[in-house]
Amino acid sequence: MAVYGGFDGTETELGSRDPGTNETILSGDIGTAGTDTDSDGVPDDPGGDSGDNSYCVVYNPNLTPDIDETAVLDGFTVTAGNADGSASPPIAGGGIRNINASPAIVNCTIVANSTADRAGGMYNSNSSPTLSHCTFRDNSTTKYGGAIHNFSSSPTLRNCMFIGNNSVENGGAIFNSSSSPALTNCTIVANNASTLHGGGIFNQSSSPTLSNCILWGNTAGGAGASVHNLPGSIPSFDHCIVEASGGSASWVGAFGTDLGGNLDTDPLFVDDTDPDGADRIPRTADDGLEVLPSSPPSTREPTPERRPLTSPAPTESIQPTSAPTSLPPSPSLPTATASCT
Repeated sequence: MAVYGGFDGTETELGSRDPGTNETILSGDIGTAGTDTDSDGVPDDPGGDSGDNSYCVVYNPNLTPDIDETAVLDGFTVTAGNADGSASPPIAGGGIRNINASPAIVNCTIVANSTADRAGGMYNSNSSPTLSHCTFRDNSTTKYGGAIHNFSSSPTLRNCMFIGNNSVENGGAIFNSSSSPALTNCTIVANNASTLHGGGIFNQSSSPTLSNCILWGNTAGGAGASVHNLPGSIPSFDHCIVEASGGSASWVGAFGTDLGGNLDTDPLFVDDTDPDGADRIPRTADDGLEVLPSSPPSTREPTPERRPLTSPAPTESIQPTSAPTSLPPSPSLPTATASCT
């Protein structure tokens, strides 16, 4: 099954929709509404009245047969989920929760979701979803993975952005546990692990692969503003711009494996203080996180996309075809058939 957003109601064919202009919002802001001062459908203060919000907004549970890439979510904003329960499963995945499920998620913005434990934006357990042209912005958690937490999962991410996500503990943007996600043409900027480690990415027994990605301007209260690896984690970087890595010329081994073509050079964003530009729509031409023409090239042929933030037309779809040395394991979330509210 495929579900599409971005319609204004006058279209006669799928290709006429425009998710950038016609925002279609899936919101967990039930009960007393949160504050939305700019009337964009996204609460400006998701904690303003989040106590009665849905535990998660989109839930793909463990089903038979498994949910696979023929399940498509395309062209939505997912916001205001708040997984603030006291036990599994309502403590993981405020925006999207995948349990033994690997859907295709395309042209979506996952923004201002939160959790009490892990994965403010998306939780993947034994799941390998495909994400394309998605933005994770301003999601938060108290522990592991402000935007995404992967447990025994290997998602594929292409042309995705991670901006302003926060974990109080580890993995400001992405937390990987026994997982090997593949990221291509992704940008991970201005995320924060406020008290511990891995402002951009935190790896526990995980070896993600990153190609033509940018990690810049992330922060951590402890070690690894860009990337922090526990023993047994060996990520690989291919033609990426990674702050404090030394680049291929002076590669710092603690980051992982240098596959060549990596740089530790300011990517020269247009305006990193205004990530989504005047139109407040990510992945459009006015984005502050577009790079200037003078930005250092960091890609290899034949990959043409030096600018990881540049998206095709918004109607594009995927068709169905002293740091710690260990952390507690991710919880096993049970099979569920009910909604996650």
